[in-house]
Amino acid sequence: MWGQANSTSWTDTTTTNINFRFYKIVRMDPNGDFDGDGLPNWWELQYGLNLFTPGDATNDLDGDGYSNFDEFLMGTDPSTTNDPITVYVDGANTNGVWDGTQANPFRSIQDAVESSVDVSSNLAIRVRPGTYYEPVSNLQYDRYTNVLLLISTRQFLYIYGATTNWSLSTDPESHVIDTLGFQHRDRLLFSGTPSAPAVEFNDVARARIDGFTLRGGLSPYGGGVLAYSSIDGPIYISNCIIEKNGGANTYAGGVFIWAGTNSLIYNTVIAKNTGTNGAVFDVNG
Repeated sequence: MWGQANSTSWTDTTTTNINFRFYKIVRMDPNGDFDGDGLPNWWELQYGLNLFTPGDATNDLDGDGYSNFDEFLMGTDPSTTNDPITVYVDGANTNGVWDGTQANPFRSIQDAVESSVDVSSNLAIRVRPGTYYEPVSNLQYDRYTNVLLLISTRQFLYIYGATTNWSLSTDPESHVIDTLGFQHRDRLLFSGTPSAPAVEFNDVARARIDGFTLRGGLSPYGGGVLAYSSIDGPIYISNCIIEKNGGANTYAGGVFIWAGTNSLIYNTVIAKNTGTNGAVFDVNG
């Protein structure tokens, strides 16, 4: 039977008696979203969710603390607890041990990025409230040489603000990445110049930053967030405040993004940033 996606038709089959059987045919667009919850039909079908229940998006199928919508954005499996792999950060853990567990969280976000988790795995980082004086990048450089020796590039990186009990938080004022005042001067990517975006997603396959204030970033392209994906992977920026980044020689003071057209910036305030082409520049429009 032919017809348009999402349309309905009625047909009947005559049996040997006088009864008629009626069938409602629903033509589904696999890329559509019947219940309007942000989860496409194909994804809900793949993981056994209900196409007609909007509450699926906020539910947590595997109980790992990430909603089904979070898992969809990360490209992870919502039915297994080990995808993504989660490590933890608490700036108040000044005495060690630092192994990224809830009991012994890393002290800095960059240490979590550079953890032993395989760079091709989905890595999620939960960060307790505090101000983190550091630039954050998916790129790991050898900081003990005088040249920029790239050690690794993390492909899948998701950074979340968390509460004191490690549940996800959407309070950006309690989670601050302050690059202008950062203490780790050995992480400068441009020799002799205090220049680094607050958050850098450079040549990632997929990435997200959620629930942070980003300030003080300064780089030639994006001050607050510099995001690039050579394979047009999506970048997600949500529940953030991006402020006081950039400078006279920064292309986009707040966000510079060159990634997939399905990238999203939502529930985010971008203000008081300085750039020659404004606060936000999206190469793909």
